Amino acid sequence: MFADKDDFTQISRDPQLLDDLAQLVRLAIREDLDRGFDLTTVSVVPAGLAAQAHIVAREPGTAAGLDLVTHIVQVIGSAVVVSSQVPDGEVFSAGQTLATLSGDARDVLTCERTILNFLGRMCGIATWTKRHVEAVEGHKAKVYDTRKTTPGWRRLEKYSVGCGGGRNHRTGLFDAILIKDNHLAAHHRLTGTLMSPYDAVEHARKFLLQQPGSVESIVEIEVDTLCLLYT
Repeated sequence: MFADKDDFTQISRDPQLLDDLAQLVRLAIREDLDRGFDLTTVSVVPAGLAAQAHIVAREPGTAAGLDLVTHIVQVIGSAVVVSSQVPDGEVFSAGQTLATLSGDARDVLTCERTILNFLGRMCGIATWTKRHVEAVEGHKAKVYDTRKTTPGWRRLEKYSVGCGGGRNHRTGLFDAILIKDNHLAAHHRLTGTLMSPYDAVEHARKFLLQQPGSVESIVEIEVDTLCLLYT
């Protein structure tokens, strides 16, 4: 049946998120180490040299992805120890140390760009979201994300929105019904009947009730003018 809840499930640091992250990290490493190893680092940096690298913020922002750095390192397979100083969702200032990487210098240098690429993107999304959340503070409005995400990055980008205080809309086509003008136009062309917003929502609810088992879903419809759904 249709869901009674009034909001969507928020993306968290769950197995699905970590699986998406692992696949993206493996792709990133394949892009960087297609020839097998870091030519510059291995040719210049002596083996067995211990090193520490501090990830320092150049600008103020909101943390996202710092809680995932250890997992990134594990997927890469580097023996680097991660010490995160700022948890995801926390605001940081320019010049603040966000995390420290310790280990073999070759490993640190090989994986640092991949880590920074993930953090830069995720913190950027969280920071941008935080600004908009603060802009509507004190009002009933909430800031939601969309499905207009970078392919492969959806859960990570939605997770970053949550770190910035925003709300996640549906994760995909599988977990909610959102009726748009294209759906109404297709129904009209097939049946010759143009459904009102109220009729379209009721149609979707009846569909859910007819599904075997317990199918729960939020039902929404997009409108481009203010109107009364009930007459």
